[in-house]
Amino acid sequence: MSNLLNCIGKGEIEQEICNLTWLQKNFMLASCNGDYPQLMLFSIKLEGDEVKIETENEFPCEDVVYDIVSNAEGSLAAVQLIDGNVLKFDINALDLVPWDVSANEALVLSNLCSKSCIYSKSNGEIIFLGLTDRNRLYYNNTEIRSDVTSFELHSDFLLMTTQEHVLISTPLDEVGKNNENDFQSKRSLERGSKLILAVSKNARTVLQMPRGNLETVQPRALTLHIVKDYLDELNYKEALEILRRERINLNLIVDHDPQLFMDNIEKFLEQVQDINRLCLFISDLQ
Repeated sequence: MSNLLNCIGKGEIEQEICNLTWLQKNFMLASCNGDYPQLMLFSIKLEGDEVKIETENEFPCEDVVYDIVSNAEGSLAAVQLIDGNVLKFDINALDLVPWDVSANEALVLSNLCSKSCIYSKSNGEIIFLGLTDRNRLYYNNTEIRSDVTSFELHSDFLLMTTQEHVLISTPLDEVGKNNENDFQSKRSLERGSKLILAVSKNARTVLQMPRGNLETVQPRALTLHIVKDYLDELNYKEALEILRRERINLNLIVDHDPQLFMDNIEKFLEQVQDINRLCLFISDLQ
């Protein structure tokens, strides 16, 4: 890291570089919290055997930058200032502007969030999620829970652990709604467990136990969502294997969409040729 920092800029670095954040393949964002706080965009180029890092743009900030997080595509970044204001950086437009949650309201946090992320809903709306050191979870500038000990963003779900030692899975489009609880899936955890990683497009979720060891679980909501996608794609073999491994009734293959299954029963038989699998499937039919 020290060698990387020494490469940054066109001259000698005299100010502290913080919050290094990868955006797209050849760009990195960072803050410089000296006498004049600013956001800095660096380009990264490979020339022969050498890596060349240059300052592309500098954006002045009204206060010290506390944290920077980017979206999965690396096109947007949320810049959290020490005074609670959140700014939006757009790498395509190359601008740094206040993060607006509505036409007349900017995103201002009442408490700094030590962990945060941004994601897009199915309607294109960009959402900021942040967790404070006092277990308060913010959806944009609204506090939606005060008992969250950790969270991770899955490709389709928000996963949270709570002070009641419960793992909660909520579809991303339902987060922040008044009836959010109607869509949540819960499972008990060992006391003190915290989320480390949620594998995108997969049900595997990694938790750290109080003793420090890591364990992998597969929340039922994520498993069923993945099975649903496989069934919609007519990938019966993969769907059956997941259901069998997770000990979920194989009748779900038919119940998901009976007409779709009947129209494609030949594809099912082409993919599932093992006699033991077929017998297990038939025994589960209701």
